Amino acid sequence: MKVLITGANGQLGRALSTSFPDSIGVDSNVLDITDRDQVLRFDLNGIGAIINAAAYTAVDKAEDPTNQELVERVNVSGVANLAELATKANIPLVHVSTDYVFDGTKEDPYT
Repeated sequence: MKVLITGANGQLGRALSTSFPDSIGVDSNVLDITDRDQVLRFDLNGIGAIINAAAYTAVDKAEDPTNQELVERVNVSGVANLAELATKANIPLVHVSTDYVFDGTKEDPYT
């Protein structure tokens, strides 16, 4: 099964590409996950799953209110766009997060 890895040029994306040697890795220069139309037009022919490693990860900058719009476009809208694409293609989407967002202390499942 071929896997689409977004954020393939980042630290996590590079590691995932090594673990999935037959994967197709893309970065924002190929697939801008913040652009809903572009995401929904992306050709998933032969792709069995999407792993999202794309994220705005500079924590100090992300907490700066002047960067809030960009952070939300990448980390919220971009993920929603990928989820819509995966749903339409009926394939799984794996979204990777950090303990800054999901710290593992919640006892009930996240919804």
